[in-house]
Amino acid sequence: MNNTTQPPHPPLEGPDPTPILRRFQVELPDVERHVVLPDHVKYSREFVDIDLAHLPLGPVAPSFLSFLYTLNVEKLAQKLHDLLTPCVVGYGLQLRRSGAVVIDQTWRWSKTKKDGETGWTNDTPMHLASVSKLITAMALVRLLDRKGISYDTPVNSYLPSYWTRGNNISKVTFRHLLTHKSGLLWRNFTGNTGPVDYQSMMDAIADGTNGFTNYDYKNINYSLCRVLLATVNGDLPVDFMLSPPGGFFAPLFALRDAVWDLLSIRAYAEYVNDRVFSPSSVGSRAFEHDADAALAYASQGDSTNGWNSGDMQSGSATAGWHLTVRELLRVMRTFRRAGTIMSPFRAERMLDNGFGIDMARPTKLGTIYGKNGWWENGSKQAEQSSAYLLPRNMELVVLANSPSCGGMSVFNKVADAIEDCIEFRIWSVLVAAAGKLIGRVSG
Repeated sequence: MNNTTQPPHPPLEGPDPTPILRRFQVELPDVERHVVLPDHVKYSREFVDIDLAHLPLGPVAPSFLSFLYTLNVEKLAQKLHDLLTPCVVGYGLQLRRSGAVVIDQTWRWSKTKKDGETGWTNDTPMHLASVSKLITAMALVRLLDRKGISYDTPVNSYLPSYWTRGNNISKVTFRHLLTHKSGLLWRNFTGNTGPVDYQSMMDAIADGTNGFTNYDYKNINYSLCRVLLATVNGDLPVDFMLSPPGGFFAPLFALRDAVWDLLSIRAYAEYVNDRVFSPSSVGSRAFEHDADAALAYASQGDSTNGWNSGDMQSGSATAGWHLTVRELLRVMRTFRRAGTIMSPFRAERMLDNGFGIDMARPTKLGTIYGKNGWWENGSKQAEQSSAYLLPRNMELVVLANSPSCGGMSVFNKVADAIEDCIEFRIWSVLVAAAGKLIGRVSG
C-alpha cells in the first residue's frame, strides 16, 4: 500500500482575462467601482419612455405618383413653430435636404433662468433617449452584414455562456430584437417599456419568451443588442469569465456581471464611435451628460432646477447618447447616402425592415420613417427627441427639453405636420409664382 502523500491538485483556472481587460483599459478597481444598476437608471424599470400611440409599424407601400408632389418647407417651418412654442421650454430643429439646411429654428431655453438662462442652439447637446436605438441598429446591422450573418440567425450562441436560458430562447433571432418582436418576459414587468440594465437582460433571458408574433416595444431588446454587438464582433468571447481566473484576477469572478457589463459598454461605445460617428464627422464620446447639455423640465411653468439625466452608460444601446441637432443629422445623412457606414441600398433595406425605427408612414411624397425618444424622471421632467428620414434626401431632427402640451410627445404631431405640408407640385408652383407676382406689383 502506497502511503505517499499526493500533492494537492492545482486550483482550476479559467482563461486569462488580461488581454481583454487591457484592450479596454479596465482594471480591478474600475470593476469594483462599477454599478450595474445606478440609482438614476432604476426608474427606467417603471416608466414609459416612448409614446406608444403611433405603434406598431404600418406596411410600407410604394408611391408611384410621388413625383407629382412636393414639401412646402415654409409652411412646415411655421407649423412646427406653432406646434412647439405653446408648451415646451425650448427646442432646436433642422430640416436638411441632401445635407443642405432648409429649415433652421431654435427657441427659448436649454437651461432656464434658475439654471443660468442658456438659449437653445442647434449645437446644444441633449440626451437622445430612445433615438439611441436608431444608432444601435445602424451599428449592429452594419456588423451583421459585414460578418455575413443573417438577421434571422438565432442569438442564443452569441449570448454569454453563463446566462440561464428560459423557454424558447433558442428561437430568438436578431430580427426579433431589432423589431421588438422577441416576446421576452421580465419578472417584474408591469406593461411599460421597462428596464435597460444588465441584470434585467439576464432576467429576461432566464424568464424566456412567450412567442414571436406580436409587436411589443421593450427596451430590453436593444439593451441585449449592446452585449450581442460585443460578442459578434469578437470583443468578448461568449465563454469569457465562464470559470474563475487565477492569480491577481481571481477576485473578478465574484464581480462577473459587473465585468461583462463594463466591457460590453466599452466595446459598444468603441464600435459606434469608430463605425458610425467617425464616418459622420461626429467626435468620439462616451455617455456622460456634459455641462453644456440641455437640462430637462416638466413645463414652461417649471420653477425648479432642471434635471440632469446623468451618465446613461448602464442603459447604453437602448438610450444614452448625447448629440446635438447638427450631429444627429450628420449621422442620419451619412447612414443613408454616404456609403461609409453601410451602402445606401442596405440603409434603405434596414429602414424597410423596421430596424431602429418606430414609424414607417406612407405619404403622397413617399415613406416617412421616424424614431422617437423620451426620457423622464419622477417629477415628469422630460427629454424628447424625434428623428425623421423623409423622401427626397431629407432628414429632420427635433429636440425639446420638456413635454409638449398635455405632457405628451410631439413625435406624431410633427409627422402629421409634415404630411399636412405635402402639396400637389403644380399647385405649389402656381401659388409660389402668384405670391412673387403680387409682391412685385405691390412693390
